[in-house]
Amino acid sequence: MCFELDSVPPVPALSGAAVSHEDLVLEAADGNRFAAFAATPEESGGPGVVVLPDVRGLYRFYEELALRFGERGLRAVAIDYFGRTAGVGKRGDDFAYTEHVAQTTPGGIPACSSASRNL
Repeated sequence: MCFELDSVPPVPALSGAAVSHEDLVLEAADGNRFAAFAATPEESGGPGVVVLPDVRGLYRFYEELALRFGERGLRAVAIDYFGRTAGVGKRGDDFAYTEHVAQTTPGGIPACSSASRNL
């Protein structure tokens, strides 16, 4: 998905929606740690959504997208599959993602999302 650095999801925020959110560090089955952002509605227990970001990794846009899902009653977690190569810290607009994209493997992404199943 292409968007400007200051963009927000095209879904409007729900005023007064009861949703909590938190930054997480999850651990994959192989022990790798990676960042995630979880949004949980007040009444949970229903379906959930795993948000897979674009080449920028876990970026503010995807945290906001997870919040929009949470406001609508869905548990949501946005994961950063660049944890294997870039660590768990927050990244700025100048994140040099191309080297990390080249190191991301088809097997690495499911390993990250499987760690989010217990949220």
